[in-house]
Amino acid sequence: MKPTLVALIVLLAGCTHDPTREDAATAAALDLHGVVVDVALVPVADAVVTSDVGNTTTDASGGFRFADVAPGEHPVEVLAPGFVPAQAILTAGKQGRIVLEHVQEDQPYIVRTSLRGYLGCSVQIGPFVQDGLCDAVDPDEGGLLEFGTVIVPDAVQTEVVWEATQTTGQQLGMIQCMVDRGLCQGGDGRMGNLWGPSPLVCRVTATAGCGNADGTGGGNGLDVTGSSGRIEVSVYASCTAACVPGTAAGAGAALQQQYEVFGAAFFGFDPGPDWRFGDPA
Repeated sequence: MKPTLVALIVLLAGCTHDPTREDAATAAALDLHGVVVDVALVPVADAVVTSDVGNTTTDASGGFRFADVAPGEHPVEVLAPGFVPAQAILTAGKQGRIVLEHVQEDQPYIVRTSLRGYLGCSVQIGPFVQDGLCDAVDPDEGGLLEFGTVIVPDAVQTEVVWEATQTTGQQLGMIQCMVDRGLCQGGDGRMGNLWGPSPLVCRVTATAGCGNADGTGGGNGLDVTGSSGRIEVSVYASCTAACVPGTAAGAGAALQQQYEVFGAAFFGFDPGPDWRFGDPA
């Protein structure tokens, strides 16, 4: 065999099609995408789409896309003002369609959401929470509850749940406010500030925020805060056992503390003060 022919065979061998390698590259670059429409198949723009790979909003044609997701099925929830929340299971790489039903004036419904948080280091000394003492470890952390609707609900309930990892963290505190409606630190957007053992439950109605039974803490009702569809929740260390009666003064610390925040917004009804997030109603 001539040398030139041998070189040509070697060159072509390097270009041989490898379907296994190509399939692996394709599987690693799948998109999770779809379109959101109403029952008349009219696109719904600016709907909030939440999945296990992130959050996004629909464009003018009702479309949405999450790039480079893992193959398989992914849960998706869609929220939009004036529509009943919808859930679906979409498959990566396949176009999905989610149909939203318009909310009827006499049709009560609940929008539920949640987040997981981590309090790396938070210390209370007297009436002050000293997060700055341990910024190098991890600052006081919070998160956003995304309800996806600017319609003002009849009531909002937020619950913080944790298993204390140290004696000094038996109690935690929670401040929550409606994002873009004022400062959390005492502004009109503050909905509540309270502290105590797990679960820490904050119920906000049209006229009343949430606080402690002894009158400490507190916040504004929904008539003042309105609704931006997003609630900021900040969790902090509170008193080890009990604060000084009638005050927020005491001592406590929370280190490497995980917690969960559950939120529920009620439209068309108020379920009453005994409702908890696990209730089916």
